[in-house]
This record gives sequence, structure tokens and C-alpha cells, in this order.
Amino acid sequence: MPGNTSAWNTKGETASLRNACHQYGLTEKQVRQANLPCQYRYCHGNPYMVAKLSDMADLKATLQKQAKEAAKQKLIDELGEDGYAKKMAVEKAAKMKKEADLKAAKKKKEAALKTEKEEQKKKDKLSSLLFDALRASEGGLSPSLSGATITKTAAKKEWRVKPDEIVGHLKPVDPTKKHPKYYLADVIGVAHNKGISTFRAELISSPDRCKLYARYLVDTFHAQCKAYEDLGDAAIVQMRTGIERTIWEYEESITIYQERLAKEKKRLSALDRLLKDSD
Repeated sequence: MPGNTSAWNTKGETASLRNACHQYGLTEKQVRQANLPCQYRYCHGNPYMVAKLSDMADLKATLQKQAKEAAKQKLIDELGEDGYAKKMAVEKAAKMKKEADLKAAKKKKEAALKTEKEEQKKKDKLSSLLFDALRASEGGLSPSLSGATITKTAAKKEWRVKPDEIVGHLKPVDPTKKHPKYYLADVIGVAHNKGISTFRAELISSPDRCKLYARYLVDTFHAQCKAYEDLGDAAIVQMRTGIERTIWEYEESITIYQERLAKEKKRLSALDRLLKDSD
């Protein structure tokens, strides 16, 4: 019994000759010609041959190497040494060019995906601003925030912005003042970036404050549109499409319920007629 006995009895190290040949793309004839060591096993009294997978892998590599060498020698016989070397150089150059082209195409695709993600992120930011502005502007818009100022105390009371979130972060209107004021738009910006939930109560309790917030959102949206160039129109289209889709869904629901309502009214009338006729 040739070979390493432990390998023959280790799970996963062997397979039936038929399965092993199928796994490595070999034939039983090639195995016999290579004098590959095999063992007989029995299943329900029927014999079958078993081979070590490591031997099959080695045989596969050997046959591939032999085939490669044979193909090389055939080309040398046909083209000569110089012709073969020239052919190999051309094929190597073509392979390198193909690899370079694939690498460049991959890099270009990755750059395009990155740009697409960045643009989508900007578009989502604009859409979020527009959505917040739409929701906040239901009670109207303040005419302008230009020149409007606010003290630290008022900022904390009206917009939930703490003094340490202002001092050193926002530019005062007049830094020479002992108690300087700050631009209202900047303070609202701090509140907005913290999250609307931090000052929702103040907005609900003051329609005028809500109008100021709506104005800030609209101004910020237009400023971002200029910074992001054509993405502003895309954000508007995205918002409009979403609203139109919601309207269509509601209209469809209304139509369905109107049909059901008409049907139930007919049933009610039919019931009334039935009771009347039975009298």
C-alpha cells in the first residue's frame, strides 16, 4: 500500500478517483499513465478506487507545465528563437497595456462613483434644507435677516444657544462693546445645526420666530444652490417629484374610497327599498 497511511485515512485528503478527476479536470487514463498511487475501497461490497487530492493537484500542475513547455517548443520550431522572443515581447506588451487599461478604467469608474456619491450627498443636503424650509414656512416668511442682531441672553432664551456656543465661534457685530451683539442668522445657524428638536418649543410658541427660522432656511438653501451650481435645480425636482407622488397616492386613495362610499350608499338605498317593499 503506497503513500502516507495517515493521509489516506484523513478526512478531506482523499476522494474517489472519479470525483478527484472531475475536480481537477483529469482523466483516469492520465492518472494511470502517471502511475499515481491509488487504493481500493469498498461500498456495499462494490470496489472503487481512491486517490489523494494532493497527488491529483501535483499531477495537474505537472501536466500543465508540460503542455506549456510543449506549446513553447512548437512555437520555437515554427518561428525560430528570435521570432518566438519577438512574439513573446508583443504579447507581453499587449498584456501590460490591457492591464493598464483595466486599471485606468477601474480608477475612472471609482472616481465617477465617488463624484456621484458626493453630488448625491450635496443634493440630499439641499433637499433636507428645502424640506425644512417648506415645513417651517407654512406660517409665512420673515422679510429678511439682513442686519438683524441678538444678544447672548436672548439667543439662549429664544434659540437655546448657549453663550459658550457663541463666544469664540461667532463673529460679534461690534467686538469693542462690553456686551456685544451677534448676527441673528449666525445664531439661528448654530441652533439649526444642533437640531430643530432643541428649540422646537420656542418655534411653536412664537409664529414670528418660526418665520425667522423659515427665512434662515430659505436663505441658506439659495446660498447652497449657488455653491453647488446645478444641484439646486435637481434638489427642487426631487422635492417636487416626491410631493407629486404623494398627491397622486392620496388622490388614488380618495378615488377608491369614493367608489366604496358610492357602493355602500347604493346598498343602503337597496336596504331601504327592501324594507319598504316588505311592508
